[in-house]
Amino acid sequence: MFLPLYWNVKRYDYNDTVRHEVIFPLVWLYHRSDKDVKVAFPFMFSYRDKYRESLTVFPLFSHGKHYDSSRSHLVITPFYWNFQNKTSLKHVVFPLYWHKDIYKTGDTIRSRFLFPVFWYIKSKDELDFVALPGIIRTKDKYNNSFSILPIFSWAKNPDSSKHLVVFPFLHFKNKRNIKTTLFPVYWSRKYFLEDDTIKKTVLFPLYWSFHSKYKKTDVFFPLVWRFKNINYSSFTFFPLFSTGHDNNGKKHLMITPLFGKFDSDKSSNAFLFPIFNYRRSGEEKHYSAFLFLFMRTTRADYSKTAILWPICEHLKDKGKRKFRIAPIIWFSKTDSSKMLSVQPLFYSNRTKEKKIFILSAFLYKRENIFDRSVSNSFLFRLYYHKNYANGDFERRFLHLLIANIKVEGHREKSFLPFFHTIKEANGDRSVSYFFGLYNRFKEYKPEIKDFYEEERLLCSFACVLTTSN
Repeated sequence: MFLPLYWNVKRYDYNDTVRHEVIFPLVWLYHRSDKDVKVAFPFMFSYRDKYRESLTVFPLFSHGKHYDSSRSHLVITPFYWNFQNKTSLKHVVFPLYWHKDIYKTGDTIRSRFLFPVFWYIKSKDELDFVALPGIIRTKDKYNNSFSILPIFSWAKNPDSSKHLVVFPFLHFKNKRNIKTTLFPVYWSRKYFLEDDTIKKTVLFPLYWSFHSKYKKTDVFFPLVWRFKNINYSSFTFFPLFSTGHDNNGKKHLMITPLFGKFDSDKSSNAFLFPIFNYRRSGEEKHYSAFLFLFMRTTRADYSKTAILWPICEHLKDKGKRKFRIAPIIWFSKTDSSKMLSVQPLFYSNRTKEKKIFILSAFLYKRENIFDRSVSNSFLFRLYYHKNYANGDFERRFLHLLIANIKVEGHREKSFLPFFHTIKEANGDRSVSYFFGLYNRFKEYKPEIKDFYEEERLLCSFACVLTTSN
């Protein structure tokens, strides 16, 4: 001994030799026939007895086992770990692979991981399997599924829910609904409610359907359209046939293009093309036959009838009447006017202000503006005669060939080419004789406050006279 650093002890027993040697604190040795311990602190540890043995070279290596195979391990740090006993088995190749088995009565739980592409866990009642990038398998008491992403997925659960996806086909089912899709052309949905089942189906773009307890819609685009709910029902086969009605009294029947009938509480319409047409809106009614051959509209205090519209038409309204056979006969009468025309022979129009009578357009015209004037003209004003209520008058033949006019202080006479005279109320006057050989005029000039007077003979200047008033 060399205390406290070294001691060596050897003991002889009856059938064994026990040796104990220490170099403190680095080396520890112990040996006998059924046990052997070697320690080179802190790197090496070795142990052996009649049950097990182990060797550890810290921190890189460790190995140990029980002779009855109940337990063993092997560790090569940091890459490999192996642990085994009666209840489990573990293998690790760091960082890529993990292997684990757990032994239970009636079951073995197995786990495998190949990082990062593979996961596997399996037991009697559970299975989880993942192989990236797309394979997933799961099975337990809550779920049973298998997927190959993104093209395939299948699942079935104890609550009767399930799904199947084989892209672009998708099918999902549970207690509340069923969904089926064939993307992008087909959709089907079924919803289970407490008191109803709702169904939706689309076959794009041709078929659209919605069914429930209170509503039904079916569209086979663009031909068949069917709608039904608690308030309304209709069916259409486009463009030939359509029928429908609602709870408010509205209904229709259409057979294109020949027949149609539309009814409601306030209006109705029916036609058989081109034979007749009937329309009612409130108190107004309209009838027609053969399009424009006959037309009639009536309501309270009103009626209008047409034959070969717009040629022949008769209208009667409150305080007004009209009649025509175009383009010959035209008649109109109101409370304040009356007009009758038979073209091209006759025209008469009377209002509160005036009365006009025309015979054959150019032959004769008479116009009476009440309390003001009366005029007559012949052959499109070849001769024109007009008398005013105040005594003024106007006479013309070929306008100025022969004229005698007195209107509001204006006085004019002519007998062309012999003379033409004009006199104004303010004293202005002019006179012309014999084709204008002699002309004389007199005009008041405000700037000189006097009259300017001029005479001409043979278109030359004769004299200028200025005289006071």
